Amino acid sequence: MRKGAALLLTVLASAALADTYVPGTTVSYSKSRDPITGANTSSVFLDEVNDTVNKTYVELSCQQGGAVFYLYTKDPLYTLADYKAGTTPDIVYRVDTLAARTVPTVWIGEENKPVLTALAVPDELDPQLLGAFKSARSKVLMRVKRSDGRELTYTFPVRGLPQALQAVNHCR
Repeated sequence: MRKGAALLLTVLASAALADTYVPGTTVSYSKSRDPITGANTSSVFLDEVNDTVNKTYVELSCQQGGAVFYLYTKDPLYTLADYKAGTTPDIVYRVDTLAARTVPTVWIGEENKPVLTALAVPDELDPQLLGAFKSARSKVLMRVKRSDGRELTYTFPVRGLPQALQAVNHCR
């Protein structure tokens, strides 16, 4: 699974690289390139506005010339039982005051070792999520409804996103 391998690379790369924040924003980026292929392996991060421990964020990870969407949170988003049953919660997102849209999600991590505090979307939906963040004027709201019925809502300000995407060469 492409996203599982990418998660491992992202974790390893982020340990070695410091994020650079766009001044006055909650948006940061980390620039990197694969040492063998020269491919852009940078990432852009959007911190959740209410998380004071910086464990809830969206990552737009540069892979194969495009941005891959990940949601990482301080809260479990699904259970091991959900994983074993092959179910993950949908993400409902809203760009500024526009109508809400729903996207399915996929687990990330290694086989039999899912990251219960993180979700991705199917590969074909990565451009849709990138487009949502790029088109937002102020924020993107995301809601995850867990199998226990608890709804988790996150707010991601987008001020600084254009500068961060430019800094990572728009994943090219």
